[in-house]
Amino acid sequence: MKLSFLLKYLIIVFSFISISFSAQEKIIKSGSEWSYLDVGTPDSDWTSIRFSYNQWKKGITPLGYGDKKVKTIIGFGKDPLNKDVAKFFKRKFIIKNPFAFLAYEIRVQRDDGIVVYLNDIEVMRNNMPGGEINFNTTASSLIFNDNLEGVYHSVTLSPDDFVEGVNNLSVSVHQARKISSDCLFNLELIGYNDIKMLPLLLKERSMKNIEIESSLKELNSKLMIEKKDLEIGFLKQGKQVLYVVITLFFVLISFLMYALFYHRKNMKELLKKVRKLKKSRADKSKDLMNNSLNLVQKEYFLSELKDDLENSLSLDLHQIKNKINRSIKKIDYNTTQSDEWIELLNHFNSVHKNFIKNLEETHKSLTVNELRHCMFIKLRMQTKEIAQVLHINPRSVQASRYRIKKKMNLAEDIDLRNYLNKV
Repeated sequence: MKLSFLLKYLIIVFSFISISFSAQEKIIKSGSEWSYLDVGTPDSDWTSIRFSYNQWKKGITPLGYGDKKVKTIIGFGKDPLNKDVAKFFKRKFIIKNPFAFLAYEIRVQRDDGIVVYLNDIEVMRNNMPGGEINFNTTASSLIFNDNLEGVYHSVTLSPDDFVEGVNNLSVSVHQARKISSDCLFNLELIGYNDIKMLPLLLKERSMKNIEIESSLKELNSKLMIEKKDLEIGFLKQGKQVLYVVITLFFVLISFLMYALFYHRKNMKELLKKVRKLKKSRADKSKDLMNNSLNLVQKEYFLSELKDDLENSLSLDLHQIKNKINRSIKKIDYNTTQSDEWIELLNHFNSVHKNFIKNLEETHKSLTVNELRHCMFIKLRMQTKEIAQVLHINPRSVQASRYRIKKKMNLAEDIDLRNYLNKV
């Protein structure tokens, strides 16, 4: 690449030997007019040739403030103790044939730092830090000597850096501190046909190539570091995903084991309930069978009793008396041998647990018949129904209720049925 560049310029040099030419020409001179922005910040594409800066102020160089060399005084912001860090300058110029000169030189006076862009490409950075530059980037060091302010700093450019026709220069000047007392900007662009400029140009190009190679190496190193970081990140994420999967797996296994245990427990309880229901059904069936047998026996007994009574109609008084006594004994035997009351009590206790027990403990003076009466009231039986079961008349039922309330020490306005429903 360097060899082709050198051959190209040697051909240009030899082509210029046969013609007469001036050694140098100032394309942009000190005292030229520039557009500038000294308040606020421009858009991000302000270095582009397409950027419109018609509304910017205009003035001749040197531009700035607080310096005797300044010809155009510019602003510094609203607060002298908190000045704007950067000032912005633009200028267009025309080069009909960039190769009319062997080399070009940009010479600048700056206070404190400066960045120069040619056709949207940075070509010079002086007294400024590396990295990205913005409107708030301060200069690397403070220029406090008047002699240093007047020094020209230069960069050598090749014809390849320019375009045929309209070219665009964009410059930002940066203060080292916001309380800086002065600012200075001046720029000259000189075209050279002096062969002595070639070594400088080659040196500048070599330095640029070195900078590019260094930047490429730095970029490559950054990419390698980022690649390693990404690989490490992927490994960490992979481990995290693996941990999550393993955790979810164990959670799922634990959940399934718990669900299986819970299901088995429910099945055991359900089987117990089924066995209990089966036993209860068997007991109910047995009770129904016993009730049916008792009913048959009662019907048979009543049938015999009826026959005996009918046969006694034709007998004399003495025989009728004997017959009636035998019937009474049969009736007494059947009533004493019957366990209907016990069965009824068992059924009642299965529905209303501890009702009789609580009554006996709370009201110890109640008799067996009075406890039965309370049980019938609890079963919501009417007065006539209770009288029929107990083989007494309804008035006796009312009298029995009065005695029960008195034994329980209940007030007259308290209903016995409501009281018993709460027991």
